Amino acid sequence: MSDVALAAGTKCLRIVEHTVHKSDPTDNDDDDGHSYLISTLKEFIFRVELCEDEVRVKTHEPCTISLTLLYESGKPVEQLGEVPVLTGGQAMLENGIASFRVKVHALSSTRQQQRFRIEARLDGKSHALGPDTPELVVSSQPFRTLTKLHRERAAKRPATESLAANDASSLREELDTLTAELRALKTTVAAIKEEVAALKPPTLPAWASSDD
Repeated sequence: MSDVALAAGTKCLRIVEHTVHKSDPTDNDDDDGHSYLISTLKEFIFRVELCEDEVRVKTHEPCTISLTLLYESGKPVEQLGEVPVLTGGQAMLENGIASFRVKVHALSSTRQQQRFRIEARLDGKSHALGPDTPELVVSSQPFRTLTKLHRERAAKRPATESLAANDASSLREELDTLTAELRALKTTVAAIKEEVAALKPPTLPAWASSDD
């Protein structure tokens, strides 16, 4: 994917690698001719370099670059629940390059099918830039997220039977795991019932409850 860089003087951040899980052609020139998809189940590589006059700066003091997940509009993506919207979003800039292994947890389907961008930011107060240099920011091309990618049709991919067998094996493993969890849950419920029964006061005979 290409990047949209905001330069500060002659220095800028540049995205040199942003792997995606699926890319489809599109007629929209604003999208670089492609529609990008990322699975929330998989990590991907994101690499940024510090440049000066279009050349990577290899000598600098160590500093940190941070990633933020934004909507396509530039607004930060809000966190829903306890799961962060993005993990793996900090890395040291070394020899002019910062490498990340990122996972996006925010789903487009839970946010009105909106698209996201990843923003990389380097604080201008770092010794790597100099005291008069403002923050440097670079943003990725927009992309959508989903959980599982749609598989290609059988006619368009080889080894269909092998892939189907692997899928069936995976489903059996998931079923076995769920069955084992259900058995463990039943055992736990039975143990709780026994504990509750043991806590009940003993039933008194009829003569013991008489007022005589």
